[in-house]
Amino acid sequence: MSANHLADGRIMAQDPALAFYRGTDHVWLPDGPTRDVIRYARQQDVRYIFVSSGDLIPVSQKLLPGQEASPTDLLPRGSFDSPGVSARLFELAPESSSRK
Repeated sequence: MSANHLADGRIMAQDPALAFYRGTDHVWLPDGPTRDVIRYARQQDVRYIFVSSGDLIPVSQKLLPGQEASPTDLLPRGSFDSPGVSARLFELAPESSSRK
């Protein structure tokens, strides 16, 4: 997944590697209802949310391909799929353009 063209911003994920290699702050991805996770991300000034099939929390699994539709608050910015591994990168939409 190429993320070199993305603007800077904090990354919420289970694994801090992406934030480390992008030279930005990492925020741990909590488990819970998707709406609550998005609310927490906004409180933490997160710009991106990264989920992977390797994450052990249900919220990540809900946001992977083939699962329920992504909330309008999450704008798809990248994906990676290979046998046994799926990952998605979302940008948190500005609050004014998302559903409340």
